[in-house]
Amino acid sequence: MIVSDELVENLTGFQIERVTEPCADDKTAADCPAVADTRHVALFLIVRCRKPR
Repeated sequence: MIVSDELVENLTGFQIERVTEPCADDKTAADCPAVADTRHVALFLIVRCRKPR
C-alpha cells in the first residue's frame, strides 16, 4: 500500500507503527454481499502511530 504525502505530513512528529485497510474475507463477502466491495476498495484506513518521547 502507498501512504500519501498528505497523510505523512498530517502525522508529522508521530512514528507510524502500522497502516491497515480492513476488508471482508471471502466467506463474509459471500454471506453479506453489501460488504463484498470492501475487498476492492477499503471504506476506511486504520493508522496506528505513537508520539516519540
